Amino acid sequence: MNALYKDAAWQKSMQLKLDFNGMMKQFVGEHGLDPDELNKNKEMYDAAAASMAAKRAQMKWRELPYNQAEVVGRIKKLASKINKEYEAFVVLGIGGSALGPIAVQQALSHLRYNDLPKEKRGGPRFYVEDNIDPERMASLLDVIDVEKTIFNVITKSGGTSETMSQLEETLGGLRVIKAFVAEDKMQSRFDHVTEAVKKKTGRVSTRQALAHPMSEFLGTVLIAIV
Repeated sequence: MNALYKDAAWQKSMQLKLDFNGMMKQFVGEHGLDPDELNKNKEMYDAAAASMAAKRAQMKWRELPYNQAEVVGRIKKLASKINKEYEAFVVLGIGGSALGPIAVQQALSHLRYNDLPKEKRGGPRFYVEDNIDPERMASLLDVIDVEKTIFNVITKSGGTSETMSQLEETLGGLRVIKAFVAEDKMQSRFDHVTEAVKKKTGRVSTRQALAHPMSEFLGTVLIAIV
């Protein structure tokens, strides 16, 4: 595939073409774009295209996934392990961290993927939790076996507050794990939980622990002042 990707003829055949006739004056009338006005800015468009071409070497993402052989290899190895050991795969993320996995899953998999028997799915059941509603998180725990589930926590910064809330809600719901002192064992169920994520989660817990007594204290002080 790498050789094909570098082939000029193949690259040209894969170029996207944008049909903007529906925006032009000759198609939609006086409120459309005037071709003569567009042509006046040709030098500006050419300069913008040349600038993007010059920056291509620094925009490594434009070469994905063909410059990621090592990363892809690690992903495939991890995916094979997950397929063998787990029955459910849960993504905890908000916004793009959730929409990306959802788009890929819907594009590549059966529309009723989770309802298929395991032999037809070819992988674990897939859930994307893009909402911090505690009832939704609790309902998830009703349909998965946490001993056979891996959680993928996605947050670019390591500190997205909604994702941290999801993580805390999930961990808080695993009371049976805490009861049997199996929290260390569950660390392996959370894939790619960075140190930054762990620190942010700790801060959330600290704020929650302080919230109730602090609010009472401040309320008392306010009453005293009044």
